[in-house]
Amino acid sequence: MRFCSVLLLSFTLITVACSPNSKVPEVDDALAAKEADIQREIALKDSRQHYERLQKVATPIFLANTDLCNKKVGPFFGAMIVSTDFFPKEYKDTVQRLYGLEEQATVYYVDPLSPAVGILQERDLVLAVNGKKIREGKSGVTSVNKLMADKDLLDKPTTLKISRGGVEQEVTITPKTSCAGRAFAADTTSINAYADGKNIIVTTGMMNFATQDKELALVIGHELAHNSRKHVEAKKKNAMLGMVLGAVVTGVTGVNVMGLGQGLGAGAYSQSFEYEADYVGLYHTARAGYDISEAPNFWRRMGAKHPAAIHLKGTSHPSSAKRFVALEETVAEINAKKASGTPLVPEEQEKEEHVHEERGLN
Repeated sequence: MRFCSVLLLSFTLITVACSPNSKVPEVDDALAAKEADIQREIALKDSRQHYERLQKVATPIFLANTDLCNKKVGPFFGAMIVSTDFFPKEYKDTVQRLYGLEEQATVYYVDPLSPAVGILQERDLVLAVNGKKIREGKSGVTSVNKLMADKDLLDKPTTLKISRGGVEQEVTITPKTSCAGRAFAADTTSINAYADGKNIIVTTGMMNFATQDKELALVIGHELAHNSRKHVEAKKKNAMLGMVLGAVVTGVTGVNVMGLGQGLGAGAYSQSFEYEADYVGLYHTARAGYDISEAPNFWRRMGAKHPAAIHLKGTSHPSSAKRFVALEETVAEINAKKASGTPLVPEEQEKEEHVHEERGLN
């Protein structure tokens, strides 16, 4: 009975609630559906444009720094392979029409600097890799990408069975050696980028902020340094150590500080890692042929976008003012090496040396 009373009251409120007075146009659902398709097409084209720009800038950096990436290298075929299952259901018809994607693993993009140029084409369906049949859907695409990232394929011809225009054929590609992982765009307005230990993710907000390719190259070089210097792995180890120490304190005091210990551990050397990524990242970028002369000014602009990091203490990241000064010194160091013909390799500190706290490194 109470439920019925509440329901009746709700309907009464709806009928007496205030409503707009303007006579707005009635929307035709069919026309709205057509407009939705147009907007989805625009969104897909924008996404494709961001992806192409990112690869154009990132590929030379990944290829030029294999020696600095240490053991974090892998085969580079230069073909982006996806399927319609990688897109929301409502986008499937549009992405199939625009880019010929199917449920089968499909070539979406071929990098101009890749060994796949002239061998693979967009809209090719990948049916098998070195004789291993590829299933339809996401699992098939995952299988293709996993097979083509195998280090055992370095400098070895790889056979792909493809379907092009309904005709099946086999092609052979010998991959280049590249720093492992790839660069991806994340569709968000935040001005940010991050590394996950292998791949690099750059937001579209950052790509819009870095209007020049040489600026975007600075971001990619910086994030690649996080990966090549194994900062992500180090942070995970520090977090684990902090949690273990927190568990010891918890056992002694009875106060649960495991989460606090984990957080403190994860933040240990955070500024140090950023300084190193700035330093090594400029080498990554310069070695790929990009102009780094305006690098300090770019990071100065970044500092202005994040005012909390301007003061000398900094946050989880170093002070943007100190980063500017350090970057100017790094640019001078790299230019001096170029002038003298010295190899562009970052300087390494002696094991017994320690970096001082005042630079945010410990």
